[in-house]
Amino acid sequence: MKKAAVVLGAGASFDVHNDTVPVLNPDLRPPVARQLFDARFWHYRRPYRGAEVLGAELGRLARDDSAFDLEARLTQYATSSDERTRRHFKDVPPYLRDVLMHASNEYVPSPTNYINLVRRLLQDGTHEITFVVLNYDTLLERALSRYDRSLTFRNLDEYVTPGRQARVIKIHGSTNWAVSIPGTGRGENQNIGWERALDQFEPSSAPSDQTLVDERDDTSHGWRHPDNGRFLYPRLTAPLREKTFSCPEEHTWYLADFLSACHKFMIIGTSGLDDDLLDVMEEAVTAPCMVQYVNLDEGVVHANQRFESKIRAFRERGPTAPEPQQFRGGLTNYLDTDALERLINAD
Repeated sequence: MKKAAVVLGAGASFDVHNDTVPVLNPDLRPPVARQLFDARFWHYRRPYRGAEVLGAELGRLARDDSAFDLEARLTQYATSSDERTRRHFKDVPPYLRDVLMHASNEYVPSPTNYINLVRRLLQDGTHEITFVVLNYDTLLERALSRYDRSLTFRNLDEYVTPGRQARVIKIHGSTNWAVSIPGTGRGENQNIGWERALDQFEPSSAPSDQTLVDERDDTSHGWRHPDNGRFLYPRLTAPLREKTFSCPEEHTWYLADFLSACHKFMIIGTSGLDDDLLDVMEEAVTAPCMVQYVNLDEGVVHANQRFESKIRAFRERGPTAPEPQQFRGGLTNYLDTDALERLINAD
């Protein structure tokens, strides 16, 4: 089959609702980066002292400073000379997990734009699709399983199972991926509390036993591994200036192999600032490419410029690589056109 890659950023999840289902909780609209520490998410910060401490500054800056760079500020916290600030930063990924987990499940009853996108990409069976997801939410997984029950994910291996028409690479991790915190389980020290457990835990040296968590079994920061009873820490990369892949190594290998044979791309709802992804794409993508960029506003221009500046194959022009197309108005407006079909049907 032919191949196409779809890169989904925070703007895609922000625009996941297309008015065909009710909004259950408008406060849980999936946030873009600047909104992650909004006052509407205060009650999710309360169980995490570190997120409360750092959020006291982050929320204010994000609201009042148009040039605020969340990734740069979080990087300052993570690398601070103050041990207490570094400890507080450890609470940020669990807080983000809780916010985005609830946004995935409680904003709308159905991720309608993602379902529409998935159906139209897969229905004719001519293309193998890889979704490269920059977000932590599980809205795309829900859409895939709604369209085709065989595209349900029951473990991390199934994200890249051979033979599937659609595969998913979540390069920065996921709200439902976790690693266990050593020394906190049955037969160890199960009475230890969350804060003390996190005091002694270093996420950067976390064990590699990633677990796929059933989000319906939410007990907030009391999540425990079903087998050993250990606390579970989210496997996701906090939005830092220098982000790194948090997916299993096999997923990274698959992505590079897929990209080497792919020349059709949809870039939806991202600013193009994820250098970890762009570096992989620069090395893997070799053929001239057909590219569509989708964003809510002028960010579509910046994304186009950023991808082309970093990926040589995106700069090439010719009969099989026409000028890139830009679509403003977000995912909803893009799906109201036939642009997706024109990309898929092109040779």
